[in-house]
Amino acid sequence: KIKSFKDSCRVFVILKNAYIFTRALNKAIEAHKVLVELKKRNLKSDPSLLEPALSTIYYEMKFYKESLKQQFLEYNDLKKDSFKIVGFYNNRGLFWNKDNNQDSALACYNLAKKIFLKMNTHKQLTVDDEFVLGLIEGNIGQTLMTLNDYKGAIPLLKQDVRSSDNAKNYHNAAISQLELSRCYLQLNQLDLS
Repeated sequence: KIKSFKDSCRVFVILKNAYIFTRALNKAIEAHKVLVELKKRNLKSDPSLLEPALSTIYYEMKFYKESLKQQFLEYNDLKKDSFKIVGFYNNRGLFWNKDNNQDSALACYNLAKKIFLKMNTHKQLTVDDEFVLGLIEGNIGQTLMTLNDYKGAIPLLKQDVRSSDNAKNYHNAAISQLELSRCYLQLNQLDLS
């Protein structure tokens, strides 16, 4: 039974996530827009109601230009949190990469890396921090592969594999390991592939 504003929000979050899971992404967008309106009515509501962001839903739908436009609109909600800004630029790089604009993708990934390193200048990186940095470097490596810079991609992909292994994210480690093999094949270094 729905008794409160919070209950209404929970129902729409459950619906939105179910629609995303079942790939009914048009319905997920509708649910997201209802959540945006509910949030406007109650500004103190939980910001996680709007996760994943609409730009991410567009990305899942393979609407990359819409992802980029929408993400730009979401920037103001993130700009106070450096970690979210790192995610913003990393995701923006993904969106540009899928839109076949590798130069813009590299610029975004490099900015994400620069902000991340600046945030962590005076501290020892945790396993989770190294994983985030490895993800960014892996994305840079994959983009370099698209630009046929296989030699440049190799050290970045190796770092992604190491940091993913350390974080026990074997799925991501396997993806980067496969990309490393592709690099070695392209460089005709079959003994390393």
